[in-house]
Amino acid sequence: MQKVVLISLFWLVSQTSNSQYIAWQNCYESDNADNPSSLIKTQFGYIISRTVYDNQLQIPGYHGAYDANLMGLDTVGNFLWQRCYGGSQNDAFSLVIQNIDNTYYAVGSTSSDDGDLNTPIQGPTDLWLVKLDSNFNIIWQRTFGSPWNEQLRDAILTSDKGLLVLSRVSFAGYNVSVVYGTNDLWICKFSPDGELEWEKTIGNYYDDNALSLRKTLRKDLDTYYIIGSSEHGGGMVECRKSEDYDEDVIIYEIDRAGNLLRQFCYGGSQNDLGRDILPLKDGFVFTADTRSNDMDVSGNHGGSGDIWIVRCDTSGAILWQKCYGGSDLEWPVYIDTAQNGTYVVVGCSYSTDGDVEGHHQPSWNNDIWVLSIDSMGNLLSSKCFGSTGNEAPARKNAIVRSSNQRYTLSVKAKNNNGDITCLSHSGNDDIWTFNVLICDFFMLMPPYRPTGPIHACSASGKASRYTVPAIANQSHQWRLEPAEAGSLFTSGDTVSVYWEQGYEGTAAIMARSINVCGASAWSEPFYTEVENCTGITPYVAANIEVYPNPAQDHFTVTLQEGSSAAAEFTLYTLSGIPIRRTILESPHTRIDCKGLPSGLYFWCVTTKQGQIQGKIIVQSKMGN
Repeated sequence: MQKVVLISLFWLVSQTSNSQYIAWQNCYESDNADNPSSLIKTQFGYIISRTVYDNQLQIPGYHGAYDANLMGLDTVGNFLWQRCYGGSQNDAFSLVIQNIDNTYYAVGSTSSDDGDLNTPIQGPTDLWLVKLDSNFNIIWQRTFGSPWNEQLRDAILTSDKGLLVLSRVSFAGYNVSVVYGTNDLWICKFSPDGELEWEKTIGNYYDDNALSLRKTLRKDLDTYYIIGSSEHGGGMVECRKSEDYDEDVIIYEIDRAGNLLRQFCYGGSQNDLGRDILPLKDGFVFTADTRSNDMDVSGNHGGSGDIWIVRCDTSGAILWQKCYGGSDLEWPVYIDTAQNGTYVVVGCSYSTDGDVEGHHQPSWNNDIWVLSIDSMGNLLSSKCFGSTGNEAPARKNAIVRSSNQRYTLSVKAKNNNGDITCLSHSGNDDIWTFNVLICDFFMLMPPYRPTGPIHACSASGKASRYTVPAIANQSHQWRLEPAEAGSLFTSGDTVSVYWEQGYEGTAAIMARSINVCGASAWSEPFYTEVENCTGITPYVAANIEVYPNPAQDHFTVTLQEGSSAAAEFTLYTLSGIPIRRTILESPHTRIDCKGLPSGLYFWCVTTKQGQIQGKIIVQSKMGN
């Protein structure tokens, strides 16, 4: 028999058949509409960027109109501090990037030429780059762009600690040397000191788009992927799938100097837009929204759009592709690798069927949709998060991986129902930050073997305490064998065993790790010899001593003075199988027990006068 005690976790959520759970959540509310534009993880917690209007909250550094705002959170989303940046006109940070020296780049747009800004504005708005120190004070700031508005898409650190910025432009002039069509891609490189080192335009005479910029994993060259779409061939666009003016997914590879090295295109006869790309050592995987169901695309669910995931080798050839969705509209925002070749995709969904699970009604509102797939694109889990309102990440930069199986998202939300429990009211858009645990990639390891007393006396009425090392966000389940040996009482990562009065024998204590995802295997058992006494001393009988007990690598059999010089020692398993036989030819004989499984064993010493028997516990180092 066995006795089991379960310790509940303080953050344990309701169990369902799904393997994705909200580990924690927090909300930030004000009287104005709040919409987070980016989220980064730091050693202290998280930083959210957003814009604020008016100074109702008395935010330090507020300048007027719309200001860029940074907000600090702790590791579970509690508000810590906030600060504003800008001038008297409209200013915004779209994304924030942390350097390895704990300085930061903030990239956005501005219409101001005063306050924190000291450069002229060339168009209605300019792109705005700010470098901040570890205390979020401005080191330097730059404005750049064209005589018209620019659409900031993404930015990434370069190997020299500079910054590569991706935008969409429509007019040449100022820093933009050339424009080819209606909308082109504009890439510029800044040094760590904020100097514009080079700028390049990619496009043709029609519409070009891009949403994500990622560094490749090539070892021979320092290169970067840009993913988006193109509506027509010609100019610099040499790769096309559709002959009409429908969007194709297009991927460019550029080097550190901005030279275009390669381009790939994918899709069908309808509109397909590349959203994010994940570089791999042996190629890449990208995610897009698609309305096609021909050419490169198959398996579309027939709604307004599906999430399309494509795995390619180093030459850009498709290894596999799959569509995910339901009868309504889905689109992706972010893709990341998890563990063992699996992937996590975060997007949005309006569907209540197909691959989509857990959508919060009504169906005309979109939920955040998180899906995980294996290395061949097979769906592992699917879960919607949200309420009866609209929730959606502003961009991939509002999602961060906090560990191999955890992702933190910051989105706008207005309804306090469904998964959202931290809003005090429903109405304006507020900030909802939450952490998702994906159990598909989570394998709990068994804890170390418990530690505790090796001897106990059942007549004493005192408890024996056993413990295992504490691990964050998980607790332990305990097992006693045999169950009739005593009663278990738990406190944290410790269990107290109150022994049954009069019990004698060997008891095994085991533990296993548990959290919301499940339980690990049981640990190696820890054995305690329980006697109906006030303590146990080393076994001594008929001038024979066996010690130490418990033993690890070896134990010693001692024949006291006056004992027969010739004797045979035999070690047995509990089932009576002999596993060690040794002739005791000297007063002290060392018996090797290295490699034996932990547990209780019987021994027997045979002399001319008869047999003497006893018990010994082996506690192997293998469990530690």
